[in-house]
Amino acid sequence: TQLTKRRETALHVAACRGRMEAARLLLKRSSDGAGDESLLAMEDDEGSTAAQVAARNGFEDIAYLLGGQLQ
Repeated sequence: TQLTKRRETALHVAACRGRMEAARLLLKRSSDGAGDESLLAMEDDEGSTAAQVAARNGFEDIAYLLGGQLQ
């Protein structure tokens, strides 16, 4: 998994910017085995998961999508 300088995954970036379709595609890729299985649990340099980033930025729909995948 490639990370930004702030240790963000592509899923973090999609969550931060409210890009629902990108988040769905990244989740699908991850669940198909092509991506890292721990993508949802990965934390950025502030210790936040992508779901937490989405919630903090007001994208409750993405936070719900990502949070539901953890259960």
